[in-house]
Amino acid sequence: MFTKEAVDWGILGEPSLAANFTHSIDIGNWMHSWSTSLCGALRRSKPFSFSVKALKLETAHPSLARFIECLPGVSQPIHPSEIPREVLPQYRKLADWPALCCDHPHEIDVLQGSRLLVSWALRRAIACCGVHAPNLPAMLHFRCGDAPFSRHNAYHFLRLSGYRAMLAALRERGELQRGDALQTVGCFRHEQPNNWEKAKMQTSVANACRAYHHAVVLMLRKEGLNVTSSICTRPMVHDFVLLALAPVVLSGTSSFSFVGFFGQAGSRRAFLTASKLIEHRSPCGNSATCKRQVSPISHGAARMCGAACEQRADGWLIESRHILRHAEVRDYLEVPAVLALLHSPPPDRAEITHGLSMHGTAPLQPLYIRSPK
Repeated sequence: MFTKEAVDWGILGEPSLAANFTHSIDIGNWMHSWSTSLCGALRRSKPFSFSVKALKLETAHPSLARFIECLPGVSQPIHPSEIPREVLPQYRKLADWPALCCDHPHEIDVLQGSRLLVSWALRRAIACCGVHAPNLPAMLHFRCGDAPFSRHNAYHFLRLSGYRAMLAALRERGELQRGDALQTVGCFRHEQPNNWEKAKMQTSVANACRAYHHAVVLMLRKEGLNVTSSICTRPMVHDFVLLALAPVVLSGTSSFSFVGFFGQAGSRRAFLTASKLIEHRSPCGNSATCKRQVSPISHGAARMCGAACEQRADGWLIESRHILRHAEVRDYLEVPAVLALLHSPPPDRAEITHGLSMHGTAPLQPLYIRSPK
């Protein structure tokens, strides 16, 4: 087990020579599991401990191992009596978080009832690591790798219209204005090897991702923002902590940035992301390139989440109609075609959920939802 000796994180926000280390941990989903377990245990007034034996921290990047072992319940169990009373979750109807769909008002209560606790835990872990992150700009997490190339039914690209909708909402609330600094962060590979991401594909995927990222950067600059980028220049855990501390965060659908936002470890002003869209199982499997002719009809309808949270005045969700569905894309490696789709206007909700094709009224096959892992 990794020991809690000092690890030099440097000043977060600056590039690190260790950035090319390939992490062995899917930190976004892992942090979601840890947070869910923490909230559930303490709602039941039980001591909390979370095993990390399977993570093999001795092989992980030192900063990642340090951060994980600093989280409450990892190195040693933590009892509710050790936690400030004001941050303990009060909502008891559900033990765990909802599936990040936020379709009903009670799901908002579950999220908000757990948020202070997760925020306290993340601040404690970040302080334990000795992180120094002064004067952070707004940040945009650009996810490109397993999303969307694996065609997972909940991992998608966001149309440029979605980012514009986020900027419009932030400007209306006075939280991000023209001339403000914004940094895009991310890396064009996943934390773990994927069966779809063969060695011969990695270069092609990375090159395509650079083109898609460039389109987002150009759009942001046209919107008047002072944009810089940090792509694969830091260990992924550094990007995660930056997202947890940044004052404003924009994101596609990603547990990596969502958990950071949810913890609100810094002086958060705003977070915006797209509602989750759960698409019909793709006939293309997990291939970036679809070998058969497909259309929205062959995929079926999709479930659009987020109705409850989208209606809040301080809403942090934009409509999932801004998501680019796999059904619209024949080949994610055909950069010009995908760029055209990213620039295209979003369809209306009925077209996505009620079985209408992109160009007509032909009914789609019945909806089948495959739960994300």
